[in-house]
This record gives sequence, C-alpha cells and structure tokens, in this order.
Amino acid sequence: GASKASKKRRDIGVCAEINPKRQKSAVSKRQKSTVDTKDNPDDSHPKAHEDNEKEFAGSLSTGTWYTISEIRKHNPKLDTIQGPRAFLIPGDYTTSQWDSLVEAMITGDSATSEIPFERVATDRRSLRCLRFYTVDWKPSFVARAMYAGFFPYASMMNYPGRPEAERCLLNLEISGARREQTKNDPGGRVILDDIGRLTTGKKTLRSLNKNAYTLHFNSSPGRVLDAIVQQHGIDWCGFTQCRTLLQTLPRFPSESTDSLSTGQKLASGPRARIVSYELWNKSGGNNELVSGEMGYIVGSCYTCLSVFADTEKYPRCDRVR
Repeated sequence: GASKASKKRRDIGVCAEINPKRQKSAVSKRQKSTVDTKDNPDDSHPKAHEDNEKEFAGSLSTGTWYTISEIRKHNPKLDTIQGPRAFLIPGDYTTSQWDSLVEAMITGDSATSEIPFERVATDRRSLRCLRFYTVDWKPSFVARAMYAGFFPYASMMNYPGRPEAERCLLNLEISGARREQTKNDPGGRVILDDIGRLTTGKKTLRSLNKNAYTLHFNSSPGRVLDAIVQQHGIDWCGFTQCRTLLQTLPRFPSESTDSLSTGQKLASGPRARIVSYELWNKSGGNNELVSGEMGYIVGSCYTCLSVFADTEKYPRCDRVR
C-alpha cells in the first residue's frame, strides 16, 4: 500500500520555493507536535529520542560559528557554487511533512510543502534543478530525509580559523526522470531495479578465481570508513559531522565488535540503517581488506554512500565486490 507521494518518488523533479504564507503554519505544526505518532508507528519513545539527539549534538565541536548567517559571510556564492541550491531550515519534521516536500518537488507547487526553505540566490532557473543544503546533522533529521528519498552527502565550505574536517555542509539531493539537466548535474542518479540482468566479465571471473576472496557484511565498518577517507580524502565521508553521524545512525546486526557498529538505535523515526560490505583476500595466509563499501538500507532499497578498492594490487577487486 504505497502512498501517493511514495509512488511519485520514482519520478522526482526538484524542489519549489517556500511559500511565506505557509511558513508560519508549518512552524506552528512543529511546535505543536514534534513527533507525529500517527505517521510514525516507531515514534513511541520521545524521551529516549531526545537524549540520543542531545548526545549527538554534544559530540560535535561546531559551536556558535556553525550557523547559516556566519557561514554565508565567508561563502557569498553558497547558493550557486554547485548549481541552484536552497537552504533547508533545520527542524524536527515528521514523515508526513517530508512527504509534503517530496510532493512539492514533484508538482512544482511550493504551497504543498510543510517544510520551509530559503532561496536567496539571484539564479532563478527552473526549480527542477534545485538542491538543498543545511546545517542540521541530527540522526533523526537525516534518517527521515533518507526515508523520503533524499540522498545525503557533505560538501566543503570556506571558514577561516576552523579545521578542514569541520568545514562542511549537509546536502540533500533527489533525482528522477523529470529532473532538468544542468551543467553540474547531467541527469541525476539512477535506480537499478533488476540487478539480475547485470553481467560478469571474464577478467572479473579470473580475478575471483585467482584470489581467495571472502565477502563480509558489517564485519569491520570502521576499517571500511578509514580506508574510504584514506583513498578519497576528508571530502566527504571524512568530515567530523559525517563520521559522527555514521557512528550514531542505527546499524544492522554485526558479527564484530567494531566501534562503528555500536551506534545507538534511534528510539523514534523511520528505519534507515547504515551497512558496510567488506571484501577480504586470504591468499597465502593473509587477511587483507582489499575493497569495501558503505551505504544505507531503507525498507528494501539499498543506497551506496561511498566505496574504496585497492585495484593496483588487486585488479578488478571492485568488480568482484
């Protein structure tokens, strides 16, 4: 029984601007009830949820500098540097409010959105190329965005005097057949719904037969994350906010005691869970992590966040994974 909004997520456009007349009503709805138990059957422990959010917020050393007004002072092209973007105002939004935002992105009618956002850029191209950025890294906020169909990723910004690992923003992107192509985004992301049709090449099979590979699920997520950052740099999984988020979001059961797999289960909100896949090579008595992947699962949909592979030493190991 998919809802009307969830069905349309397969054919997403992009967001529309906030309607100032609806912003006040949207804020009042959040003040009236920050947890909508009717829309979220799992939202039954608000006290535990608040404690988890406070612990997460306390683990970040962002402080008063991490506000959109301060960030914009040092990033005058913040709303246009990666194409048309809008600032999504932080808040404890319910699943139904996220659905209303998705509906607005499909129809192009900003009046249907119950989540406020600001678009300050002078670039007024089609709303179908709009993306969001925000400073809200709370696990509940990101989990509901994932559940609604958004892809979260971090991007670097300028801010004198702050460590590189802290200078990032959370971006939310949503794509589909109705998304308008731009110079910076030639078509958006895709959904593979029939992976059984994918073929395996002969070189990949030779690599598989040559090495004693084993594939594990959630056995060493911390090592996978470290390897991803080592190969790709701080941007994007190496940011402090991002690493803390990945440690806090709930995970599927793990076979190891890896520190990253001990993230607390959210007491409320949709079930978006972080997962990792690890490809090990045990040839010659070694036990070497040669390729890995981190992503998340919402329902029966898996989304990849980032990957690494030692293809110089183990050619095609990424294909094997």
